[in-house]
Order: sequence, then C-alpha cells, then structure tokens
Amino acid sequence: MYSRTGEIRVRRRGENIPARIELISDEEIKRAVLLVIETQYATYPEELVTQVARLFGFKSTRQATRDRVNHILRDYLERGELVAMPNGMINFPRLD
Repeated sequence: MYSRTGEIRVRRRGENIPARIELISDEEIKRAVLLVIETQYATYPEELVTQVARLFGFKSTRQATRDRVNHILRDYLERGELVAMPNGMINFPRLD
C-alpha cells in the first residue's frame, strides 16, 4: 500500500484474495477516489463508486462497498476537498 516514498498506492486485488471492502484501508480508498477524479475528471457519484471498486479488482459493487466509498466521498465533500457540481457530478474545487 505504501511505496518507499511514503505515497499511498492503490493495489488491485489478485484472484486469490477475497474481494471484501473491509480488507482495504480508508487511506487506500481515499487515494482511489482521488485517482478516479484525476483521470476521469468530473464524475457522477454512482460511477465514482463503481470505478473505485474496479480499481480494487471487484467485478461487482456490493452494498458494503458502496457504503464505504460513499462514506469516504462524504468526508471529502464536507472538508471541501471535492465539490458537488450543479449537475450532480463530483470534481475538485475550482482554483480561480
């Protein structure tokens, strides 16, 4: 999860590792959320959750995964590190 530089890396789960969101740290989920926004730009919340799950190698997005990623997303929104745009998409705040 942590590289030698201290940066958090999102790890894709292998076939022999159970696909359980409970086995993934909050820090790794937070990094995955930012990675999706960095690569896709503004994204609808439902799509963001799905893409985070795919980054971890999950073939389907179960309710526990949705709940956990949405919890992280709400935290980002409350802190102002991400914003909900008028069209409902999530993005980084504008730096005017």
